Amino acid sequence: MRDAIRSLTHPVTDAWRRPGCVVLAVLTACFVLASASGVRTDLTARNHALQTMLAELPVSSRTIVVGNDYTGFVEQNLGVTDLSGTSTQLKAESKSIADAISSQTQNAYTALNATSGKIPLVPEADAWSSLGTPTYYVGKYTTQFIPIYPGQPEIQFTYLQDYTRHTKLLSGRWPQNVARTSDGRFSVETALPANELKLLGLKVGSKFLAQSGGSFPPPPITFVITGAYQPLDPGSDYWQDQPSDVAPQWVTAPKQRSYRLTGGLLGQDQLAALALLDPFALQGTGVQTHLPVRTSALTATGVGAMIKSIDTAMTQASSTMENGYGGSGVKFQTQLVVTLAEFGAEQSAGQLETAMPSVSLALIGLIALLVAARAAVDRASAQTEVQRARGAPLWRLAAAAARDAVVTVLPLTAVAAVIAARIPGQSPPKLWEYELLLPLTALAGPAVLTVLRHRRTGTTGRRASAPRRTLVARRFVAQGTLVVLCVLGLVEARSQGFSPSGGIDLFTASAPALAAILFALGMLNIGPVALRLLLRLVGRRRGAVGLLGLARTARTPAPAAVTILILALGLTTADLTVALHRTSGGEGAAAATAQAVYAAANFSGTSTVTLPTASAPDPMVTATGTYLALLAVLAIVTGCLVVALATAVEARERRTIVARLTTMGLTAGQARAVTAVELLGPIALAAIGGTAAVPPLLWTVRPSLATALGGADARIGAAALLLAPAAVAVLALAAGLGASAAARRGVAGSLRLGDLAEGA
Repeated sequence: MRDAIRSLTHPVTDAWRRPGCVVLAVLTACFVLASASGVRTDLTARNHALQTMLAELPVSSRTIVVGNDYTGFVEQNLGVTDLSGTSTQLKAESKSIADAISSQTQNAYTALNATSGKIPLVPEADAWSSLGTPTYYVGKYTTQFIPIYPGQPEIQFTYLQDYTRHTKLLSGRWPQNVARTSDGRFSVETALPANELKLLGLKVGSKFLAQSGGSFPPPPITFVITGAYQPLDPGSDYWQDQPSDVAPQWVTAPKQRSYRLTGGLLGQDQLAALALLDPFALQGTGVQTHLPVRTSALTATGVGAMIKSIDTAMTQASSTMENGYGGSGVKFQTQLVVTLAEFGAEQSAGQLETAMPSVSLALIGLIALLVAARAAVDRASAQTEVQRARGAPLWRLAAAAARDAVVTVLPLTAVAAVIAARIPGQSPPKLWEYELLLPLTALAGPAVLTVLRHRRTGTTGRRASAPRRTLVARRFVAQGTLVVLCVLGLVEARSQGFSPSGGIDLFTASAPALAAILFALGMLNIGPVALRLLLRLVGRRRGAVGLLGLARTARTPAPAAVTILILALGLTTADLTVALHRTSGGEGAAAATAQAVYAAANFSGTSTVTLPTASAPDPMVTATGTYLALLAVLAIVTGCLVVALATAVEARERRTIVARLTTMGLTAGQARAVTAVELLGPIALAAIGGTAAVPPLLWTVRPSLATALGGADARIGAAALLLAPAAVAVLALAAGLGASAAARRGVAGSLRLGDLAEGA
């Protein structure tokens, strides 16, 4: 039993004793944790931005409004001939009209809630209907003509369904009468909030004139104040849709004097007389049903689908109201679609901005895992070569490498995924499916590299040296093909920013990686020429530090190539992210396009207060800017991490050489200087290539950004363009020196273990 348990646990413990496998597992877990946490945090920030934008809207803009003309509404429900002039019959008919208004609330809610496009509505009890009048100037009661003056208070009158349940009558009575005076003018009773009576200098029993503007205004309407009331729930949606019924509102307009907007209530007993006499005929009176949307249920990922659902639901509900409930002329409208369209445009622009650095970071992560997998295979190469020489089948060696990766990578990756899921935030759809890419690379990498390295029986896995001319031709063809593909990809990226399906175009998202690879290839071809010149120059001078460092670079070109590619990609990504961050506010320009598509005419509420325009979508701009800053930091950190990893991969050979040179008098400080010179050349080339790639990259993505950001341009200043490579060079050099120091052994130990047997 003990032997069986030992046979099962031995491969696990043996895998965890291998530093290469542990490094690969830790890197995979860190990348998964950083990637998943970043995506979840970004989605949470976008959801918060959406809720912030919705919370700043007036209630009328978060409500679906069902509107129709009052006269037509009464004709459909009672018929004009049923309206009589006696007080008793008018009161009964007013009660019938009030019941019809309440029925419309129920019918509209049922029709909208039963559509295929499901909209998160508030409970039916929180919906209501209202009767709104035009806005009038509040004038002193007189029989003479009084001109309207700038800043004169205005008033709007409303009948609200179930108003007696939401108010407390402080004095007087509710309005009941609508009449025509002997001079042909209308006299209408109304009730005002107590605080507005004091502001206007009126009281219960006072009269005032409701005057209209214009060159040829109609006669003013005399209003008699019969009661003063106080709202019981002034903060509810019921009142906030028309806040002037609660308290006076300051209204400001460009190039006009500010004024107070007040409100008054009409009574239920006046409904029939309003339809019969129609004192507001010249400007019209409308019935509106208010169906508030439960905006807390809306998410950033569902904005596009919600816009379509609202459009579909309102169309179907209008048909249902007309065919099923006899409500001809009923029209469903909402301002919410405008805000959602604005946010969707801002979000699409932000996603295009963040997609480019995200793809580059994913590529850096893949390369880092491949480098770590190569290090794990190299450290076990001596043992694997012995087993291969003794006849071990290649599939068994690959399976052993895959087993070591599984028992180390999977547990740490699972822990990282659990931690990322526990971090406060929200996961977008298919998040964990996309996050499988890096773990699968880490799991398959060691097995594939083992097969490629040891596929030839009886050899060390290396092919016989080909003629130099053949190697040059192969390199020329490979690099030439890569250059052509990168150029074609950048040309395609410049021509489009969004795919035909509306998502982010793959070439545009990969533009930073294509530009960085293109310039990194140039640096890789310039590097050997520069290295030969430097070797000649340093060889003529005294001192061995520079010569030894350059010789190490020439002897181990693989880490130098990885350093140039990764650092150039990281620097290009960081510079592009900084340039995109400087375009903060461009998303608002994109929202203007959506606002033009969904015109504000969709709103038909009773309120005359001008809705605020989407001038500064600060929440979404802030969320995008924060995520861009995070991506810039991650680009630098992962680039430096790969430099450190590439340095550690060659630690075994470096330790042996340093140990031998130490016996010849090389000091510890000189050894660090040799490592610094070895690293400095590739880092400098990467800084030059990454910086040189930024201007053409910005030129490439500028049309796409102009389309997405509504004409905004991405630029980067000369100071940032020059300071970034210097900072990255210092950080990368520090990371490489730190990795080299961490992997250092004692001189005696390095010489005793030898070159080959050390890393198994």
